[in-house]
Amino acid sequence: MFRKPFYINILLSFLTILLFSFSFPSPSISYLAWIALVPWFLIISTGCKVGWLSYLIGTLFFVFNLSWLRFVTYFGWFSLSLYLALYFFAFGIVSYYLRRRLRLPHIFNVPFVWVTFEYLRSFPYSGFPWFFMGHSQYLNLPLIQIADVTGVYGISFIVVIFNAAIADLIEQLWFKGSFKSGIDSVVFSGKKRRLFYFTIIIPCLLLFLVSGYGYFNLRSYKSLQDGPDVCVVQGNIPQGVKINANEKQREEILMKYVGLSLKTLKTAGKEIDLIAWPETMVPGILNIDPDILDRKIDRLSKESVQKLTDVTSANLILGGTAIDVKDNLPLYFNTAFFLIGKENL
Repeated sequence: MFRKPFYINILLSFLTILLFSFSFPSPSISYLAWIALVPWFLIISTGCKVGWLSYLIGTLFFVFNLSWLRFVTYFGWFSLSLYLALYFFAFGIVSYYLRRRLRLPHIFNVPFVWVTFEYLRSFPYSGFPWFFMGHSQYLNLPLIQIADVTGVYGISFIVVIFNAAIADLIEQLWFKGSFKSGIDSVVFSGKKRRLFYFTIIIPCLLLFLVSGYGYFNLRSYKSLQDGPDVCVVQGNIPQGVKINANEKQREEILMKYVGLSLKTLKTAGKEIDLIAWPETMVPGILNIDPDILDRKIDRLSKESVQKLTDVTSANLILGGTAIDVKDNLPLYFNTAFFLIGKENL
């Protein structure tokens, strides 16, 4: 098969890592997912260091996207990344083997292989069901309606087959005649024009059918009853600041969330049933009397969230720290608290 210099394959690997990572929050540029795997598929076509480059892509992708784990454990962060990269390694090897064995374009192989490995990665004791390709499309409502039939795997399949089609078209247009293994002469001799149109039509037809299903579902959907109005507050506090905050910063973080909640409710122009804050965002301890530890931040936290529920009459769910005592030793827990608005009592 056609060969590229090794450094070009390295650049293609980093391009996939960059595009694929940016497809997820944050910055959540979901349309990048539709081209993110194209450089990787071109590497698979070359057959140049496919296994090692696939493992490099997987390792750096998960190291970058699981970086929040470093606040918990550096060892777990790197260990999990190295382990999950094995799925990318296996995907690259299997895809390359099937391409050589079956002598077929990517659209016939890689979408099925990709979805298979996503499914294997979904099991709790052998994988980690985060960063599936379909997860990147969570804002594309018409497209994700097919999940009620196929789960996230159907969405992943559509996105991956588009990546495969683009990679196949690049090979047909820019690398035609450069195959040395006989793939062109065995499969596509005299059929290149039909293959070209086939590579375009099949993914577009699938996208049309899936999108049509989604639009029909959205238009025909009727809720049996109106659900609660929920206000989700996100202050975008960096993890490092939250964990290492001093007393003044903790007070500022707390006041920021109180202020954002009141501002959002005012902007909404109607009553809100539930206000939701992120995990561990309340700096003080809420499940004990503040006088026990005699800390200002505990008093301020308890008074602030209670006043917020009184002023808004909304229920409040938030994340914070709880304390318990066992064998005369304090035990701290990451806890969810639910405060009931006074009008809901």
